Amino acid sequence: MTMPPDVMERLKQSVKTAAGGAPRESRGDDRLAVGTTVSVSVSPVDTYAAQATMRMRLADYSPGGVGLLCGDSISIGSEVTVHLPKAGGGGHYDLRCVVCNCRSVADGVYRIGVRFESLEK
Repeated sequence: MTMPPDVMERLKQSVKTAAGGAPRESRGDDRLAVGTTVSVSVSPVDTYAAQATMRMRLADYSPGGVGLLCGDSISIGSEVTVHLPKAGGGGHYDLRCVVCNCRSVADGVYRIGVRFESLEK
């Protein structure tokens, strides 16, 4: 599934603001660096664990998903909701995603790859 055009446009606006619109390396779909901090709700795979909301840096995006940077590891298969602010401060998009990969990229920093599943209304 791919993200709706209005969400992609909002991500492109974030790129212009945070990263100057500079293209980055390609993996699968074309990806661009973003640098925006977003709120993310995580529903872990473990049924006994509580849902957590944390701040993460939006590393990049493509029509099929986003890359996030976080201080904690998140289990593959976990459901996450990325709360992307709308332009002008008028609410936010709730992007329901699934964690596809998680790897350490620096001491205490994890790169979380999530696949877009749907847009919550």
